[in-house]
Amino acid sequence: MRGRYGRKSVNLFTLVGICLNARQTTIKKYSPGVILQIHTAFLRGVGVLVSAALLAGCAAHQARQISGFDEHFEASNYVAASEYAMDKAGPGDKAPENLLWTLQAASALRGAADYRTSNAYFDFAEALMTREDGESLIRDGGENALAVLVNDSVMGYEPAIYDGVMVNTFKALNMLAEGDLGNARVELNRADDRQRRAVEAFAKEIAKRQEELEERQAAETAKHRGGANRVDTKRSLAVVERKVLSHIELDRWAAYPDFVNPFATYVNGLFFLLAATDTGDAGDLRKSHDALKRVASMVPDNDYVQQDLALVEGLSSGGLEQPLEPVVWVLFENGLGPVKRERRFDIPLFLVSDDVLYTSIALPKLEPRPAATKSLRIADGNELQLKTATVADMDRVIGTEFKKDYSYVLTRAVLGAILKTYVQSEITRTSGAAAGIVAALIQRATTEADQRMWTALPKEFQVARFARPATGTVTIGSPDLAPVEVSLPDAPFSIVYVKAARAGTTPSHVVMSFPPERLVSQN
Repeated sequence: MRGRYGRKSVNLFTLVGICLNARQTTIKKYSPGVILQIHTAFLRGVGVLVSAALLAGCAAHQARQISGFDEHFEASNYVAASEYAMDKAGPGDKAPENLLWTLQAASALRGAADYRTSNAYFDFAEALMTREDGESLIRDGGENALAVLVNDSVMGYEPAIYDGVMVNTFKALNMLAEGDLGNARVELNRADDRQRRAVEAFAKEIAKRQEELEERQAAETAKHRGGANRVDTKRSLAVVERKVLSHIELDRWAAYPDFVNPFATYVNGLFFLLAATDTGDAGDLRKSHDALKRVASMVPDNDYVQQDLALVEGLSSGGLEQPLEPVVWVLFENGLGPVKRERRFDIPLFLVSDDVLYTSIALPKLEPRPAATKSLRIADGNELQLKTATVADMDRVIGTEFKKDYSYVLTRAVLGAILKTYVQSEITRTSGAAAGIVAALIQRATTEADQRMWTALPKEFQVARFARPATGTVTIGSPDLAPVEVSLPDAPFSIVYVKAARAGTTPSHVVMSFPPERLVSQN
């Protein structure tokens, strides 16, 4: 049956299916008019009570799915985690359509050392990001309308800036693990370009969002113009903002400048340093110097980064003897980054009549997760004894963007609450108290926070560097992790990449030689 807007008519059960499937592009096929049909379906008959019960699980259903993935990932069961995520990313016989689960799958496949399939999923994710960027410039009216009537969890996952940077960085590391320096170079250049454009991109996004909020506030004001029950939106927002921010603790997330991801920048600097030692290319040395100098300024207490910077400066000046002594770098992916948890608030909505209505909103709050260990200990059984040191705090990287985005998230939640409260009051006025109670149940059921985020990212990255020991082996471990013995290649330079999601596990590792003659070991 066709609706008046030229698309298939929808009902209560269509909306429930949208919510529970949560596919990336599901909502966007509906026009604003069809969304109004959905809302009308909400308000009809006994089925409204059923819809309230089912819709209450929309964001909660997504959160449970993420928790299921996290259980596998935290236990280092990366094969099970990848299968879990791939199943939710999309049908197995087609390209993935769900961006978030494509990112989760790519990370799990990388943990399982399936680098080619991991990069295939990262490629899918990057294509979905590109499509999302294009669509977000002219956001489909139906998607935004439905989000207002329900909550943001029914919208497609909008990637953070750090998501894109880490996609290209992880793709480069996957390629390095397979000895593909040429394509690794391409991906690191893309990651660097994303970071250079981050400030401008975020400024444009903020401007677009501000325009959206102003339009919604103007529409809300016009809707109630002249009525005693018109909400004083500006006053309500100011009071709610003070109340909410005192509980969300945004100040705990110390910001990195200009959305810089120090790990992505460090990997860029290290790669071009190693490339320059092989080719002697002056351009590679300049790139390495610029990247390492920036990271050194952000982590001035990290002696390993300072040593890298000194090396590239010595090479640039020609003041170092050739050949250089063999050097080993250890890169450590430590723990897991923060997750979003829902926090509900009872808030006042001030009316121009000086009366006050009370309603609820639900907002995301960042909750940190623990590191797998404080640092790795590296020893060769002789004189070598050192520890890894932090080069990038991913909690800060994620928190930087979360903090800058929060005003928009809060304002959307309040404006959505105003609309829902207005709809509830109108239903009560026109249809009686019983209908008003039903509308209140719907409002409560659909008041949920969007808790989606890429949860497979680590809590922090650490680094160490040292001269290759004569024994050709080192033991890497900590009081919280089982020790692993690593055989080092007889090569000028090598990288040992170590990953541990939580304490009490055995870290996985891969060893790469430079020049990349062969992949030495992985487990």
